[in-house]
Amino acid sequence: LNRALAFVENVNAFERTLVKAILPFLGVTPRSFQAASLTHDSYGSRQRCLKLVDGMVILCNPVAKQKGSKQFECFWSLPTEAAWYLLLCLGVIRPMVIHLLEQPAINNTSPLNDLHLFIFVSLPTGRNQIKNSYHFQADDIDGCLAETSLGLKCNDLRHVITGIIRHWF
Repeated sequence: LNRALAFVENVNAFERTLVKAILPFLGVTPRSFQAASLTHDSYGSRQRCLKLVDGMVILCNPVAKQKGSKQFECFWSLPTEAAWYLLLCLGVIRPMVIHLLEQPAINNTSPLNDLHLFIFVSLPTGRNQIKNSYHFQADDIDGCLAETSLGLKCNDLRHVITGIIRHWF
């Protein structure tokens, strides 16, 4: 059980590193609430935000700023170096975590809905920790980005990149 929980802690650290490795290199960074709500599967009226197009990994259709229930068309292409790690996380590590959580020794299925739906998920590291939501929140995304060498939150990074684009293009 302790080894499984240690593995879950490592997965949490890996997910935080994914945020740091992906978001600063997308071009105009999504807002923190948009990044937190990115999905890798469809759910109800929500569209899937992760797509593979001509061998490229694309993040798209974020939640709209004005109406959180509506999605709009927007596309970010991931650098190949970061896309590989994201696909490793979602396609290999995530199913292993789901399998571990379903085992009788842990038996914590409360995060499974978020694990099946959202790209960025923070898992409980204690034996009986149950929360309402396990996917990253806007503050989690901002906290990850603030730990980078730039030390900028999503909105600040958006302004910097938008300024660079306006100045040079």
